[in-house]
Amino acid sequence: MKKIVPVVLIMVLGMIASTASAQESRPVGVGKTEQRLYRLSVGALWAGETVDLIGTYKGLHHPSWVCGDAPGTISVPGLIPECNASPTGLYANYAVNTTATWGTFTEDGWAKFVGKRNFPGVAAMNIGLDFGQMMLGRYLYHKGGWRAKTAIALNFLHGGFHLGAGIQDIRLVDGFNPMPAIQAQNSGGPTWWGNQ
Repeated sequence: MKKIVPVVLIMVLGMIASTASAQESRPVGVGKTEQRLYRLSVGALWAGETVDLIGTYKGLHHPSWVCGDAPGTISVPGLIPECNASPTGLYANYAVNTTATWGTFTEDGWAKFVGKRNFPGVAAMNIGLDFGQMMLGRYLYHKGGWRAKTAIALNFLHGGFHLGAGIQDIRLVDGFNPMPAIQAQNSGGPTWWGNQ
């Protein structure tokens, strides 16, 4: 249940924003087609944000440590705090931090402000940025003419950026498998994801 709350929150905020933009009166100098495109662009902005946050959530909640039991090496329970016992009951005698090694399962964009694995902070920054984008777009849209077209383009571009980033994050989490490389470096013993 806890995992779906951020996604539902973003979807609700996006629907509210889209509904609010749908109920706005059409500014002078803006045609019906531009009005429809503006409404669609606000929806695209929040849809992209939703996918981005899903990818970010999956990445930041994925363990970043790979634990292993190299053959011929003594394994002591609790020796490596980042590693719990393997599914088969083995204990780790080495661990590799994939975030430090490959730069995975971390947030790069807002890391300077909120920390590398702080999902609530990242979500708040992204939502704040998108809300500001939406307000700027709304301001430009109400000015009409080329400014309305600029607002539509900015919303679509920003939504597209979020969509691309979210898809990239989801693919990385679902497809990243460092286990063969780590096993090869450590004499081939079993590996598993740690608890952090």
